[in-house]
Amino acid sequence: MSVVDDPAPPAPGTSQAEQAPHTPASPAPSVVAELRAATVRHGETTLLPPVDLTVNAGEVVAIVGRSGVGKTTLLHVLAGLLAPTSGDVTAHPAALMPQRDGLMPWATARDNAALPLRVAGLPRADARAQAERQLDALGLAGLGGRRTARLSGGQRQRVALARTLLTGRELLLLDEPFAAVDALTRDELHDLLLAHLGAEGRAAVLVTHDVEEAVRLADRLLVLTRGAGLVMPAVPLLARPGDRLAARGGESLRAAVLEELAR
Repeated sequence: MSVVDDPAPPAPGTSQAEQAPHTPASPAPSVVAELRAATVRHGETTLLPPVDLTVNAGEVVAIVGRSGVGKTTLLHVLAGLLAPTSGDVTAHPAALMPQRDGLMPWATARDNAALPLRVAGLPRADARAQAERQLDALGLAGLGGRRTARLSGGQRQRVALARTLLTGRELLLLDEPFAAVDALTRDELHDLLLAHLGAEGRAAVLVTHDVEEAVRLADRLLVLTRGAGLVMPAVPLLARPGDRLAARGGESLRAAVLEELAR
């Protein structure tokens, strides 16, 4: 496994994979993340089958797979939260947006969004100002001072997305971030995310069960299976412009993905 610093020896009775967090090495300039035969095992159980993956700068990669196949584990490896049992990982610093928003219910939307800026040492006033601008851009103008416990589910997801974007990281790791919101809110969040990624040129790895969501957001779609690791569906994802399912070959792609999942 390639890392920036030589890792400390594991504690007695502890495997290297249990030594977390760790810091992946930096990849080549045009590549923001790369996995080479990365595998995660816990005892006799395989949590992540051998995976090879390269994520290029500015690229959105969607990973579709059944529950329990290792999608979240893959994101945790890319984030440096989990070391692979075998194989190599190199990645730029990443921001992880988990399935649950993880917001502090006693704090305001503004202070939740500003958290990564405060952790980075930015003065409170400057961090809050940046957070307000990001919240405004995500459709939460005027709600920065409201406690997140009083926000709707869709509003909370926008705050969580704002917090993720304000990390300034080149690589975003999105773990089914929109699964808990209604269809209309999900469409709005898709549009906001695509607009941000297009403007900032960041890369993202999206984990989802929703093939249509993957087709709409991704430049490249892969299927994670227990036996074969990451698989490219037989039907390619058509290039943008056009994010509607039919416009990007989504109906044929959906069938190809379901076929892979059924193997």
